[in-house]
Amino acid sequence: MDKQHNKIHRDLARNLRKNMTTPEQRLWEVLRKRRLDGYRFRRQTPLGRYITDFVCLEARLVIELDGNHHLEQQDYDSERDNWMRQQQFRVLRFWNDEILNYQEAVLQQIRHALHSQFRHVLAPSPLAGEGVGDGGEFGVGTESFQVTSLEGCSNPATCPVTMGAMITYTPPPNTGLQILHLDDSLIIVDKPAGLLSVPGRGADKQDCMISRVQAEFPDALIVHRLDMGTSGILVLARGKEMERALSILFQSRQVHKRYVAVVAGRVEPACAEINLPLITDWPNRPKQKVDFELGKPSCTRYQVLAYDAASDATRVELEPVTGRSHQLRVHLQALDHPILGDELYASEAVCAKAGRLLLHATAIRFPHPLTGEVLSVNSAVPF
Repeated sequence: MDKQHNKIHRDLARNLRKNMTTPEQRLWEVLRKRRLDGYRFRRQTPLGRYITDFVCLEARLVIELDGNHHLEQQDYDSERDNWMRQQQFRVLRFWNDEILNYQEAVLQQIRHALHSQFRHVLAPSPLAGEGVGDGGEFGVGTESFQVTSLEGCSNPATCPVTMGAMITYTPPPNTGLQILHLDDSLIIVDKPAGLLSVPGRGADKQDCMISRVQAEFPDALIVHRLDMGTSGILVLARGKEMERALSILFQSRQVHKRYVAVVAGRVEPACAEINLPLITDWPNRPKQKVDFELGKPSCTRYQVLAYDAASDATRVELEPVTGRSHQLRVHLQALDHPILGDELYASEAVCAKAGRLLLHATAIRFPHPLTGEVLSVNSAVPF
């Protein structure tokens, strides 16, 4: 009976290979030609009592393509995916439309799955070993990771927060301003973690960085913001004219910032560029999400600084090329490396690993709006 069953499966798989859909053909052509990281993928291959669209046996990675019929057979697909996972296979699903319109993004997610799930058999990344170049710029190569999940979360299990729940605002005690730079045009302060940059809604959210600075410097005006949980460098203008001049510098990307974060897991390759378009997740505000259809282009460069095996955490330096809301947090979470202590984007276990969001704005460099001379300011990482 088993032999007969296997023969039927083989015949069915052979027939499916002869009658591949257009999206299947497109993906197969690329997988066959590129052989991502040297891995070999097979098409329409029997596994147990199921037939996979594509499978890499050595990496135990299954790829399934879904059309409109997926909505009608979700129970069957869910049963099949659960069986695959029980056999230690990772399952990636893409809509046919994603294969036809976002092929490069699909390939990057497949590559990411290989890197994140099966690092022990990967060859060293060509980016590994490249350090920070002259002038503090990243030595970043051409590799970039993109995730095609239109839900903005490559692993829904790591997005446990229901946005109906409120995050309690308990600002840190006001022990005085930590001023990193002060002149007649601008003020640069070191914002503590847990303090809002600007007032929030409600009387209990009026204590913030700008109000504390204005208590000593009434002409101070906000130019950019840091998330409440993020600590580090915050630039404020002195007067309307300088506010406009500094805003132009930010908008024209003449302001270069560096952050340091501690994230879950071991990040590989050692440096790379993340390109993931972001948009507000309106039903779950203030969260942001990845959206390849409507999202705004967003780019983050990173450099691994150290890995701690005991805590299974990586310290990374980050350069936000663009400045979207929650950009660094969403980009890292989308790579399955959420920042420790992140109440919005990390799992409960990862969030509990730190008493605060381990993200710090550590360096900034820009031409002074009055003199034109390059102003460079640094802030020590407190974690």
